[in-house]
Amino acid sequence: MYVPPTNISQLPSDYKEIYGQHRREKNERFTKFLSKIGLNETAQALQSDPKIHVEEDFNAVKTWIEYINRLVGAVIGLLITLVLVFSFKRGGKVFFFSFMAWLFVVITGWFGSIVVSTNLTGWTVSLHLLFALVIVASLTAAWHFSILDKFQHDTPVWLIYCAFLLLGVQFFLGTELRKSIDLVSSSFVDRGNWVEAAGWDFIVHRTFSWLVLFCFGYIFWCSRKNISLRSLPAIMLMIVLGLVFSGAVLAYLGFPWMIQPIHLVLGSGLFGYTVLFSLRRKVNG
Repeated sequence: MYVPPTNISQLPSDYKEIYGQHRREKNERFTKFLSKIGLNETAQALQSDPKIHVEEDFNAVKTWIEYINRLVGAVIGLLITLVLVFSFKRGGKVFFFSFMAWLFVVITGWFGSIVVSTNLTGWTVSLHLLFALVIVASLTAAWHFSILDKFQHDTPVWLIYCAFLLLGVQFFLGTELRKSIDLVSSSFVDRGNWVEAAGWDFIVHRTFSWLVLFCFGYIFWCSRKNISLRSLPAIMLMIVLGLVFSGAVLAYLGFPWMIQPIHLVLGSGLFGYTVLFSLRRKVNG
């Protein structure tokens, strides 16, 4: 259907069996693909996981959230295709990074269907996020090389590497925490106790956030005398503060449902700005 149903009465009585069969067939094709590329253990673990075959009851709200997600994804795909077409004349790095963005949009769209068919298995959700971050980085790089503005800096390269390393570790810790929260939430634990039930995953993620804050605070401190550059580190620092604040809200106010996507968007934005900051560093600085 082009437009999903809004009521269970619009579905056949045996919808779970019908759609469950489609999902099993898709998962079988995916596990065969994993085996062909040498990921036999991953394929076997996926095949033996009983959770991926559980068909959920129809939920109109979740259905439409997923539907809107796909519509937005389709619009993004069309826009990035236009970016690729218009970048062809520019050639060079602009075209290369535009092509990378387009390629990963295709991969991310395909893999998104795998995430759904495997019932949001933890590692597939994390890999889906990684693909999305590659798109962010590629579009940021394409935009940078298309304008090559004069605002450059000589921030020590080790500090930029440190920022990327900390972000990578924090994203990994965040995905591990999300897996723990998913397990806790499916165990019918009260929403206000999710963070406490997640245990060390939350404590480590929270503690590491202070290292991220210190790193980006130091970047801002190093650039404070460069008026032409100051806005970019300031934006990054503000995003980090927003991440810390939204993380605290999640932890201490019972995990409000709207804060989690905001937290994720802020993290993705920080990654994109860090990519831009690294590209603006003077090559011989």
